[in-house]
Amino acid sequence: MSADPQEVMHLLDGACRSRCAFALMRRPNEDDFTLVAQHAPDAEVLPGVAALAGRSGFAAVPFSVDADCPPVLIHADVTANGREEMAEALAAFAAREPAPQAQPDAATLSAGKEDYMAAFGKAMDALQSRSLHKVVLSRAEVERVPGISPAETFWRACDAYPQMMVCLFHSPQTGTWLAATPELLLSGGAGGWRTVALAGTMPAQEGRFLADWDAKNRGEQSHVVEFMRDTLSQFSDDVQEDGPRVSPAGHLAHLRTDFRFTLPAGADPAALLAALHPTPAVCGRPTDAARALIARMEPAPRRYYSGFFGMLDAAAHSELYVNLRCMEMFADSVVLHAGGGLVRESSAESEWQETQEKMNTLRRLIS
Repeated sequence: MSADPQEVMHLLDGACRSRCAFALMRRPNEDDFTLVAQHAPDAEVLPGVAALAGRSGFAAVPFSVDADCPPVLIHADVTANGREEMAEALAAFAAREPAPQAQPDAATLSAGKEDYMAAFGKAMDALQSRSLHKVVLSRAEVERVPGISPAETFWRACDAYPQMMVCLFHSPQTGTWLAATPELLLSGGAGGWRTVALAGTMPAQEGRFLADWDAKNRGEQSHVVEFMRDTLSQFSDDVQEDGPRVSPAGHLAHLRTDFRFTLPAGADPAALLAALHPTPAVCGRPTDAARALIARMEPAPRRYYSGFFGMLDAAAHSELYVNLRCMEMFADSVVLHAGGGLVRESSAESEWQETQEKMNTLRRLIS
C-alpha cells in the first residue's frame, strides 16, 4: 500500500520541528528523491572542511566557519527512496522532543536598499583601488509566512525548478534550510570528477536568454574560470575544460564552464574541497582580501548561504552543491539570501535588482 502524500508531508514538517538530523534531495533533471537520516538527534560538528577527509554522509558547510555556524555531517544511518520508505523513516522521529523554535532577527537581517548601497560603495572603492578584482556582495530579507510548510515548499521547488538541485536539510545545529541551486561544486569518484565555473547573471527577456553578454558578466565568469584552472592544476594533470555557455536556471541564466578531471588513486576529495571553497563565484578575488571585506561590510551573516552541501563518500561517489537560491526556514517566517559579483564595471542599481531577481526564485514558492 502506497504512502499517502499528505501524510508524508505531515511527517516531514514534523521532523523539521523535532530534534533530529536529515536531508531530503532531488537531483537535477531527475524525478526521484532521496532521504538520508541518522539515528542520533544531533549532527556531528566538525572543526573545518579538512575534517571531512575520509568521511561519508551528508555534509553542510557554511560560508565562514565559526562556533555558531559549524560544518556538520549527517550520518546516513537510514537511506530512503520513494514515499513509502520515506514515511517509515520519518515516523521514527514522531516521538522525538521538539527542537527549540528560534526566530530570525528581522532588524539585523533585513538590510534595506540604503544599507546595500552603502556596502556597494565600500566594495567599489576597493575594486577601483585595484586591491580587489572581484567581490561578492550579499544581503538577506526576512519574510513572514505564517504556517509555512517546509515539505510543501520542497515539492513546489521540485516542480518549479526541475534543472536545479533541490534540497531540504535540518539539524539542531543548522536549523532548517531549503535550496534550489544551479551550481555544482564537486561531483565524482574513482571514474573521474567534475566541477563548474558559474558566474554572470541575466534575466530572461520575453522568455528568451540573449547570446551576447556584456563585459561585466564575462569578467565575472573569467575570474571564476581562472581560479578553477589554477586550483585544479594543483591536484590533477588531466583537466578538460568546456565553455563558457549559457546555462538557464529558472527565470535567470548564467555563464557556465565545465571542468572534468581525474585525481590520483587514493586521493581524498576533502583537500580539493578545502581549496575550492569559497570560489570567486560566492566570495571574490583574491579570496582572503574579498572574504575580509565581506566580513566588514555585509550587514547580515551568511551562515550556510554560499557554503556547500551534499553527499560525501571518499570510497564511492560524492556530489556537493553551492548553497545558492536558498532560505532558512522558521515556524512562521523565512530568511531569503542572495548576492551578486561586483567588478569595476558594476552598476549599483542593476546589482540591487539582480539580488531581487535571485530572491524571487524562492519567493515565488512562498507567495
